[in-house]
Amino acid sequence: MTGHPLDAKSGSVGLSSLIKNFAVTVILIAGWMGCSSGAGRGDQDIGDGTERMDAANASGMDSGGTTSPTMETKAPGDGEVASTKDGMGCGEVGVIRVLPGTGSKYCVAWNKQCEKPGGNCPLLVAVNMDHRFFKYLSDPTSPPYIAVESYQETDGQGVKDKLAEIPRVITKDFPGLDPERIYAIGWSAGAGAVSRGLCMSSKNYDESSFGTTSDIYAAMVTAGGCSACSDGFMPIAGNTHVFATNGSEDPFAAEGCVPKLKALAKINGCSQPEAKWCNVAPADALVPNAPGNDRVRRISFGTCPRGDVEAYLFMDEGHDITYKKHLDPRARSYDMIFRWLQGRRKPLGAGQYGPVGKCQ
Repeated sequence: MTGHPLDAKSGSVGLSSLIKNFAVTVILIAGWMGCSSGAGRGDQDIGDGTERMDAANASGMDSGGTTSPTMETKAPGDGEVASTKDGMGCGEVGVIRVLPGTGSKYCVAWNKQCEKPGGNCPLLVAVNMDHRFFKYLSDPTSPPYIAVESYQETDGQGVKDKLAEIPRVITKDFPGLDPERIYAIGWSAGAGAVSRGLCMSSKNYDESSFGTTSDIYAAMVTAGGCSACSDGFMPIAGNTHVFATNGSEDPFAAEGCVPKLKALAKINGCSQPEAKWCNVAPADALVPNAPGNDRVRRISFGTCPRGDVEAYLFMDEGHDITYKKHLDPRARSYDMIFRWLQGRRKPLGAGQYGPVGKCQ
């Protein structure tokens, strides 16, 4: 990964320093620790996986090999604790670790292929998603990847530091990380956190003591909330895909976040920055073709050279990540997000875009 921002020193703390600090500051966490928090929990039923969309049909997140994606629940090295098996801690799988620089705790789970160079594993950094992205690791049809669940942060600089440090630590621990496919995903308070983490500072540059973020993350995804920067921070600089799912009755996602999406569409140079909601077509790539899908709206801002900007709105639904009143099978935000991310990467360019929804 020579020349990639993950390899370079940035600010007062570089990667070599982080590695050195990691050896002396990572501590063993004994017992259970919760890895998610935030306002509301939504629908806790993540199902048995039978309702989720067929990830095997997605073309962009392929593993580049034939190795079966064996799930890991215990990592090599020190400073980690395997999760409990009662759904607490890091969920059913994953281990708890501590970032050596910020001292923040996070959960991580992965496929074994990601431990080796050439694993081509994307990294999904989730905030307040209740470990939803851990579940695909045990699915033999899913490509290998690394999933991180982080505590939520509300402070602009605090979450920026964390989102800057995580990929740099992960790339050391997992040589199979694909640096072009690193995604920030958040629900509820986590939605605001990931967007703030990719914002630029008030001095109009992207900087943290632990490096940059906007040139690292290929996509910013929000559910149950809009992208918004803290006071003193500027919108992200572009070159980042943007995706959102919300309920029309969600008080934290007024107007389906359209004003914020339009602003990001302009930053990304989209050809239709004034686009409006349309009815989802039965053949849409992300929403099940089922009774009730006429209650789903979609907005896309045309061709966007600096990253796709797209969103879905579920009519009469609230602050939830499982939309269930009208769709059977259910449409789940985390399933939609997982599928939408397939194929989206950095650097942006022709032929790198993933599934695109359709309107009637």
